[in-house]
Parts: sequence; C-alpha cells; structure tokens
Amino acid sequence: MVKRVFKMWMRYSALTITIGVFFSVAACGIAGKTFESEKNSAEKIAPLTDIWREELAGHDLSEFERSVLERAVKTGRIDQNDYEQAHAKYLQCMTAAGYDQLKYNKMPDGLYKLSDDSVTDANYFDKSVECSEGTTRVIEADFRDQQDNPDRYKDPGIVAVQCLRDAGKVDKDYTAAEFNKSVKEVAAGANPQDAFAFPVSGSDSQVIYCLSLGGLSLSGDFDSEG
Repeated sequence: MVKRVFKMWMRYSALTITIGVFFSVAACGIAGKTFESEKNSAEKIAPLTDIWREELAGHDLSEFERSVLERAVKTGRIDQNDYEQAHAKYLQCMTAAGYDQLKYNKMPDGLYKLSDDSVTDANYFDKSVECSEGTTRVIEADFRDQQDNPDRYKDPGIVAVQCLRDAGKVDKDYTAAEFNKSVKEVAAGANPQDAFAFPVSGSDSQVIYCLSLGGLSLSGDFDSEG
C-alpha cells in the first residue's frame, strides 16, 4: 500500500512562478537527446547582475534591500551574510507578531526552509508576506537563483538533473526531458515514487532538495509501507 499524503508547496523566484509545483512550459525536452546535448542547446536567462540592476531601477526597495543589491552589482554576487541578515530581519518581524515557534532547516544551497513541525496558524501566510516586505521578498528570491542556477538555464529540469547527477542519484543517461515528464505526472496526481525513475523518499534530503530545484517542492508522507 502506498501512502499518498504529501504536499506540494508554492515557491516564488525569478526563474519560475507556479502553484503547487512550478516548472517551465519551455522545459519540454526533445526525445533522443542526451543530457549533455540538452545543456549545450539550452536557452539561458538574463545574467543576475542585469536583473539586480533592473530591480534597483524599478522596485520600491527598502534601504536594506537596496544596499544588498548595490553590493551585489559591484561584486557579482549576493553574499551569504547578506541573506542571513535578510532572514534575521524577517524572523524579528515574525517573532514580534507572535510567531516565536518557527523552526527552519538550512538547505544545501544555504537557504532556510520552514520545518514541518513549526507552529503556525490561519494568519501565518498573510503575516509572512507582510514581514517579507523589505527583508526577504527580493533578497531571498535573488539569492535562491544565484545559488541554485548559476549557469542561468531557463529549464529548471536541467538544474535538477545536474544536482541529481552530482549527488550520484541518477546515471549519466538520465535527461531533463525525463525529469520534466515526471514532474508533470506528479502535478497530475501521481505519487512521486511512481513517477520518477529513481528512488524518492521523504527521508532523503538530497533528493528532495534536487527535486525542489526542478520546481517540485514536496513535504509530507509519500513513502511506501507494506
């Protein structure tokens, strides 16, 4: 018997915006391509420094956000410490609003993810959006894109498969086209364990992380039991 109790979370970034799962429509692969050929022919998105300059010119930024982006334009990257400060400012706001039981896990890319055992309520989302203004709303999305997609691939499936390959979770024949097909199957209701050609377990944090890079952020119990 397979438990099918799992959640697919919403995430916002400069690369993709979707509900539940987020993957690019342009991510459809061509049958017969190898992963290397997919990368070689892949469409790229704008350099991060160009995006940061646009944000500085067009966004209503806080003094903190503006200082972070100005440094990033000069150095070519957002420093981990700047992201840590953004997260700390966000937490300070949430704590002041009464959310003092929030727990976070630090992911391999240096970002924080809210733990499933955090104490929230019906007003949490609205307060989170409010507290992100001027703190993490811009900085976290930009830092995520920097950390997760440094080569600026438009297709998040390529980013995910590279992560899986680097971690030894898939063999060299596995492609982004296969990955994107599986993501669509999960979006249509398939259990992640059935959809992917590699083991997917909620206890394997590396696989869960790689899946998130490809637009699929899973939480909950989807492991098999006898």
